[in-house]
Amino acid sequence: MKKIFNIAAIAALFLGLASCMPVEPEDVFSTDPVAPELLSHNDILVTTGTTGEDVVFTWNAYRNLPANLPYQLFMQYGETTVNLYTGTNTYFKTAKSAFRSTLLTSFPDLPENDAFSVTLFVMVASDGTPYKSNSITVGIYAYGDAVAPVVTPTTDKVELDPATPQDKVKLLTWEPARLVFGEEVTYSVYMTVGNSTPVLMAQGLVDPEYSVGMDDLNEAVIGAGGAEDAEVPVKFLVVAFCESLAGGVDAAAVEMSVKTYTSNFPEVLYIPGSHQGWNPATAPTIKLSKSVKGYYEGIVDLRTDDGSDVQFKFSPVPEWSGDFGGVVTVGGKAGVYVSAIGTVGAKDNIVVPSGKYVIRLNKKTNEISMVSIKSVGIIGSAVGGWDKEVTMEWDEETNVFTTTVDVVPGEYKFRLNDDWDFSIDDKGGVNAGGANFSTNNQGNFRILLNMDSHPYTVTLINTSYPEKVYLPGSHNGWNFSTAIGGNGEGFYQGFTKVGGEWGFKVTPSADWNHEQWGLESVKGTDDNGETTFNVVNGGGNIAQGSDIVYARVSFSLPDMTVKVFPISEVEVVGSFTGWGTDEKFLMSYDETSDSWKLKGVAIPAGGEWKFRMNRDWVVNLGGSLDDLSQGGNNITGIEPGTYDIELIIGSLPYKAVLTKVD
Repeated sequence: MKKIFNIAAIAALFLGLASCMPVEPEDVFSTDPVAPELLSHNDILVTTGTTGEDVVFTWNAYRNLPANLPYQLFMQYGETTVNLYTGTNTYFKTAKSAFRSTLLTSFPDLPENDAFSVTLFVMVASDGTPYKSNSITVGIYAYGDAVAPVVTPTTDKVELDPATPQDKVKLLTWEPARLVFGEEVTYSVYMTVGNSTPVLMAQGLVDPEYSVGMDDLNEAVIGAGGAEDAEVPVKFLVVAFCESLAGGVDAAAVEMSVKTYTSNFPEVLYIPGSHQGWNPATAPTIKLSKSVKGYYEGIVDLRTDDGSDVQFKFSPVPEWSGDFGGVVTVGGKAGVYVSAIGTVGAKDNIVVPSGKYVIRLNKKTNEISMVSIKSVGIIGSAVGGWDKEVTMEWDEETNVFTTTVDVVPGEYKFRLNDDWDFSIDDKGGVNAGGANFSTNNQGNFRILLNMDSHPYTVTLINTSYPEKVYLPGSHNGWNFSTAIGGNGEGFYQGFTKVGGEWGFKVTPSADWNHEQWGLESVKGTDDNGETTFNVVNGGGNIAQGSDIVYARVSFSLPDMTVKVFPISEVEVVGSFTGWGTDEKFLMSYDETSDSWKLKGVAIPAGGEWKFRMNRDWVVNLGGSLDDLSQGGNNITGIEPGTYDIELIIGSLPYKAVLTKVD
């Protein structure tokens, strides 16, 4: 069967009459009967949007036969032929909806939502003798009822390997859906476990296949209610979409079994052993990585009192429950450091020489590696060159290494034990090799390497502290129009608006080319409503998702903390207010000048007063008008009179301007 695919006809989306076929020369004086001639026809598009149009077939009249003989128009598909029309007209006209019904009822084996071809011819009979026209072939493009994709799983069982969590596994392929002609088809993949709500695994797919990372699939199955480290039956559903079928067309669901691995891990692992008397409750801990699931890395002091080999185990809780040991092979460089590598999960105590160690433990794969720490140093073109490192000091309580060094734009790296075998790369962990850190800073800086949890963080603090720091965020459109001043010793404070959908960050300059101090963790909110945030260079947005509030914002570079104390009201309070709130002494915030203002304040002789926030004494400013301080002395010595008062507290030093009006 011949199929005709006329692309121009499809694009035009109309049915038109073709120009007449050239007439073959014939004997005009012949009296022999001449059969009708069926004229050529464009391909026909039958879609949901075109069923209101008409289909017209035309033919030339027979000649040299009796008048008013009926014509019969026939259509053939495969071995089946049907009569479309009988009558004396030399054309047949019908609506596409009726034409489509004729196709479906006459040829039940037509392909769904697909292209096919039919053959048409016209006949006329006289005295029992049939006269048949030429035949024409017409392509039919019938897109009416959507055809869902037919999905085939690539396997009936998937065993996920925690050792290669990023590897992709192909799960599904499918025969493409046929939806609305001319519209792009995309696919979404959903997964269910038991009676769980379907989990969207992928969307916008164009190719008829679906692959997924092992760790992503593991997390999805467990998140949907599947058990860890078990064979879980799951169902996958593929849904096809196009512009006109926004609700999608579902394929039949397919099933398979997924062998999961452990996904939930404790925030810390306790390390009891001979270094501390085998007491899990008082044992040192190693923290779960913030970026790699199931991975622990950090510094642990495993020194024994007598210097003998240390034996230890891990416990997920501060008691003897769920504890595990392992077996390691000890190596290293004599006189420089000890290293060990092995596996955990066995009952055996892990045994290594006494010392302070960086422990790297992947609980997904049960692999462990350790290296003893004799020193940590920084080296590179940014800190003096690649030929000699600068040794850093260790704060054992915080696991922070620090040094102060002259910095120039360039690259640098941290190393353990003055050795390249164990360096700290830009991914924030101990590895051999890895990319260097880089900086655009120049000057004398205090460098902090925080190794308390993975990934490790690096902070550069200019020892000649900038005069102010900037607070770009949602409250100001992420520009640098908001800043708070410092005291020259790394402490900054000011009253300003902060917060909003995406929060804010702190920068030492009005650009993004230097440090960007952001959220590491929320330390907590005190009884007065002040929230303290621990921050690091490169951290997340501070107070993300909060309302935009006017607040006292404090930033301490030495402590790496940001504090936000919301302010709802500012008032003048004093002897002439009875040292309590009087509504007429509440100040108004002027956003244009970023200051608080109050007009017509009558200050009597000998009057004493202060500025107070939120009708409470938690935040109050007093002392000198050109250098107000928290909790300062009452303001005195003002000449009696009536004043307009402006309180300017956007940055340090805080000050008040009094303008006498009477």
